[in-house]
Amino acid sequence: MNRANAKIQKPITFKQNFDLNGADHVISQSTKWLRHGLEFKMVPLVEFCLTYLVCVRPMDLNTIVQRQDGVVAGPSTHAILNRDDCFALAVKISSKQRKHQREKPAYMTPFICKPEDYPLMQRALEFLYSDEAKTLPKCYGSKKSFDRNLPCGAETSNREWSERVQSHMVQKMELEEAIETWNDNKRGFTKQLGRSFVARSFAAPAPRFTTEQSSGVHERNS
Repeated sequence: MNRANAKIQKPITFKQNFDLNGADHVISQSTKWLRHGLEFKMVPLVEFCLTYLVCVRPMDLNTIVQRQDGVVAGPSTHAILNRDDCFALAVKISSKQRKHQREKPAYMTPFICKPEDYPLMQRALEFLYSDEAKTLPKCYGSKKSFDRNLPCGAETSNREWSERVQSHMVQKMELEEAIETWNDNKRGFTKQLGRSFVARSFAAPAPRFTTEQSSGVHERNS
C-alpha cells in the first residue's frame, strides 16, 4: 500500500461529542485568534487562522514570498466578493498559474465562518494586503515575543514562524481539543492542513480527511 492510500485508510477524525463538535471548535478558535492577530498586528497568526476559515493556499496570503509565477499575492490576485447571499474569496490569479502556461480560470471559494463574522474576514484580508502590514517589524521566531503579543510581519522563506512559533501558537489556540485521533498524521495543525479542513467541511458534517483530499473540492469558476 502506498503512502497516500495508507493515509486514506486511516484519516484524521474530529470529535463528535455531546458537548464538543471538533470541527466547530476549530472554526470558533480560528475566528477568535484571527481577531487577536488583527488586534496585535501579527501577520503569521492572521494567515494561519484564515487558512482554517477559507480554502486558500497559504502562499496566496503571503505578500513577502514571490510565487512561482513571479506574482506576489495582493489585491490584484484576490478579493472579497460580498454580494446578495454570497460571501466568498475571489481568486483572480491562481497560485498554480505558471509563466508561459495557458491562463487558469478565476474561481470563488466561500468562507465557513458565521455570517456575523464576515466583516472580520474582510478586515483580515485587507490587513494582510495593506501597506501597514508590509512595514511591520520583521517576522520573529520567538515564543516569548508571541506571548507578549508583539507585532510581526509576514513570514519569509526562512520559515521563522513555522519552525519555531507555530506549534506553541497551536497549543495556545487549544486546537488539539478538537481531535479524536491523528492516526498516521505526524505534522498536526499546519497552514496546509487548514486548506484540507475547509475543503472537507463542505463534504461532510464531521470531517474525516487526509491532505490528499483538498484539491478541487472548493473551486467554482467565476
